[in-house]
Amino acid sequence: SGSKMEIWKQTTFACQKCQQPLALERLDVDGARYDLLRKPRQASMVLQGEADEGESFPEPATVISIPRPAAAASVDEPATRWSSTAQDLFDILSSEGSIDHPLCMECADLLFDDINKRSERTLQDLTRYQKALAALEERPIPDTAALQARLTELEQQETLMSANVAQLAREHEELLAQIAEANAEAATLDAQEERHWLDYNEYQRMLFEFLDFQCGTEAQYDHAREQLDRLKKTNVLNDAFHIWHDGHFGTINGLRLGRLPAQPVDWSEINAAWGQVALLMTVMFKLTDFTLKRYTIVAGGSAAHIETQERPPRDLPLHGQGSFRLFTENKFDTAMVAFLDCLSQFTEFIELRDPHFRLPYRIDGDKIGEGQAMHTIKQTGADETWTRALKLVLTNIKWCLAWVCRQHPQ
Repeated sequence: SGSKMEIWKQTTFACQKCQQPLALERLDVDGARYDLLRKPRQASMVLQGEADEGESFPEPATVISIPRPAAAASVDEPATRWSSTAQDLFDILSSEGSIDHPLCMECADLLFDDINKRSERTLQDLTRYQKALAALEERPIPDTAALQARLTELEQQETLMSANVAQLAREHEELLAQIAEANAEAATLDAQEERHWLDYNEYQRMLFEFLDFQCGTEAQYDHAREQLDRLKKTNVLNDAFHIWHDGHFGTINGLRLGRLPAQPVDWSEINAAWGQVALLMTVMFKLTDFTLKRYTIVAGGSAAHIETQERPPRDLPLHGQGSFRLFTENKFDTAMVAFLDCLSQFTEFIELRDPHFRLPYRIDGDKIGEGQAMHTIKQTGADETWTRALKLVLTNIKWCLAWVCRQHPQ
């Protein structure tokens, strides 16, 4: 019925400290007008107790009145109406202090314990302040005359110290002026030092450039001196007329002299080799001031020849074309025999000036060799014999060239 308490309904709120959900019970009073007071004490009475029919609260100075529902309203009014009323109540409680409401029982207990502890500390501070005030009140009043004398003495000291401070201030100003002058002089010296280091760096750069140039010049000088020493030790004839061998062939500047059945050297190469040999002989004759008898060697490249000194002179070609007559001498064979005679004359010329000089292979007419192994230089024989003889001829010429190089190292 409207005069009795209705069934409790549950509405959920959250604790403002631990944020745990809370379930608050609401009380519906029918047929009466109830007031929610702004005082927390009176608001808590609404939350904690049940309101009997016709019960009223003392009228406070400031209240918030919430009209009850109409008499015809159902007991199952919307939950939002109760939630709004409870929220207004919690806002009033929160605005009256520094604590936000609602709180759960655990948080309320903790808050209560904290307030008790702060209250105890406040009481202890109050006790200490009271004791300190009592101690101050029990102190004797100091002697005014002694204090006045002490004050006068301190004022005199203050005057003296003020004078000292003024003197120190003047000295400080003088020192600041000296410091400014010293700073200006230091700035001038810094500028001079900077110019000095710039000049020093420039001189260092020039010195390094000069040292680099000197080192380069010395390196060029050493290289040139090494080149000169090597050139002094180098003989032009050895470089210009390199006599060596290629298997069974004697060579001069890489040109083979001779022919073999298995290695038919072209006649242009043979004639060029004879041209190099003729040129080498004429150069050695000129260096040693040697004059041939009976013959004159004429270097003409691949067309070298030997001229006789008889009247009229005959021309003996020191080059061939591959044609010869069996059992008959041709001019090429005659020219090669004449060349052996020229080489023999030059050998005798060397032996007259160097008794220790001896050719490795003996020359006898148209033959050359050692011991019983003598080989004819004529082409009318076998190619192997002719090639062997030409190789021995080049060996003897190389010995003569070595002797000339020792006599004329330049």
